[in-house]
Amino acid sequence: LAYLVYGAGPDALPELVHALPGLAPAEQACVRRLLAVRYARLAGDPPLPWYAWSWRGTAARAALAGLDLTAPPSGDADAGC
Repeated sequence: LAYLVYGAGPDALPELVHALPGLAPAEQACVRRLLAVRYARLAGDPPLPWYAWSWRGTAARAALAGLDLTAPPSGDADAGC
């Protein structure tokens, strides 16, 4: 499942997050771990100044806002995915 998170860019985040409920629980957990590793910084960034704002960035942040992106404590995030 790593290819879903690392192969698609931030523009795909809203659709990826929307599809999470359709995955099996183990796959959901895997995708959430991978999202936490790749996008934790984006999820925690403060709002951008007006001149750096973009609709796609706002949509990506909104999609991540509803997820509990707790990064794995250690090791390879791809392990078991």
